[in-house]
Amino acid sequence: MINEQFKELYSGLLHDVQQLWEQPRGEEFRAEACIRCSMRYWERLKDFVAAHPFDNKLEEIHLFREVKPRFIGRVEFYTLVFEASLFCPASGLPDAEEFWEKEYEKIDRFRKEQDSIVLYMQSGATHWDDEYLLRSGQGELEPALNRIYDPQGVVSAPMDGPLAMIIAYELYEEYLNKRKDQTQSAYDQ
Repeated sequence: MINEQFKELYSGLLHDVQQLWEQPRGEEFRAEACIRCSMRYWERLKDFVAAHPFDNKLEEIHLFREVKPRFIGRVEFYTLVFEASLFCPASGLPDAEEFWEKEYEKIDRFRKEQDSIVLYMQSGATHWDDEYLLRSGQGELEPALNRIYDPQGVVSAPMDGPLAMIIAYELYEEYLNKRKDQTQSAYDQ
């Protein structure tokens, strides 16, 4: 039951942001619209989770390992895109290339700083799940993301913030690859 609700919400989110992204508007406008849309879906998920207690700890772990990071990851991804649309220099190809290279470096820095959780997730390990993916876990909460997305701490576990950023940076890296190619093509003409 709860899993179906999550899938339905996430499917709706993906559909709605796709519709917004395909609008014939500037990237800044589209990214902002996608941030707002993603936040509305996150609020709906947060309200649902707050109103429906988990039947067992596996449901709770699933929420913080798979579900919440996808929603928050989308918000963070579109925030990265929005910031890039604001700060990418329009002064010429060398400046744009330097900007995109620094964005790739940002992703690499995150992966190095969070290498243990990145490897943990990639390996499919579960031995830290009780500590890091339950609200009662002993790990420290990621303060910045939880302050923004769950100020009361009702729907937060110690590692759900870094998991959301793993997803955000994966999406952003795909975006950067496309954007870099588009930038090069624009200057080739």
